[in-house]
Amino acid sequence: MNETQVRMQPTPNPNSMKFVLNKKIVQSGMEMYNNKTEAEKSPVAKQIFEVAGVEGVFMMQDFISVNKVSSGNWGVIAPQVMEVIKKL
Repeated sequence: MNETQVRMQPTPNPNSMKFVLNKKIVQSGMEMYNNKTEAEKSPVAKQIFEVAGVEGVFMMQDFISVNKVSSGNWGVIAPQVMEVIKKL
């Protein structure tokens, strides 16, 4: 099985970061989780919500957009999110 490759892509919203993958994570449509309770339905989103400062997860075929709290620091949050994604 190939290692999941991921690259970060900034968005116009400074509190949102797009993580683009080299494989599909959602077969069709999209998945959106606004809190840990909603994320119980998705093992990936659930793990991303374990990262301090994450307040939203949006997933489509080959990317995950993560929203952070306004006081959060991407320098701290992004590497942790990337580690979760690389384990897919």
